[in-house]
Amino acid sequence: MKDKSTCDFGRELENYIAEKFKELGYKNACRSNGSGNKGSLGDISGIDSLVVEAKNRNTESVTIKMETWDKLKSSIPLHSNRLPMLVLRNKNKQTFCVMDAEDFFTILKGWMENEKF
Repeated sequence: MKDKSTCDFGRELENYIAEKFKELGYKNACRSNGSGNKGSLGDISGIDSLVVEAKNRNTESVTIKMETWDKLKSSIPLHSNRLPMLVLRNKNKQTFCVMDAEDFFTILKGWMENEKF
């Protein structure tokens, strides 16, 4: 059996993320054209609230590289309301979403107000 290429490995996670967003009603969610290069903003298109960067690792532990986080944040135009989200997956296919804590609590507050907690 042939080993997966780095591109195939990343594509698997990006497709997973796009499918999860489709389940939430983002019918146009899909892998970005040129995902993994400078062809687009983030790895997933069709999401108006987030810029998603996906990193699939062939290790048990995953870490946040500040260089990756800083690059993701700086790629978002200043006038944009979109928030950065880093998605990390380990070799066991455990998947984690990383956001700035203030962004997370803003989202949670809005959800709680909508649900009338």
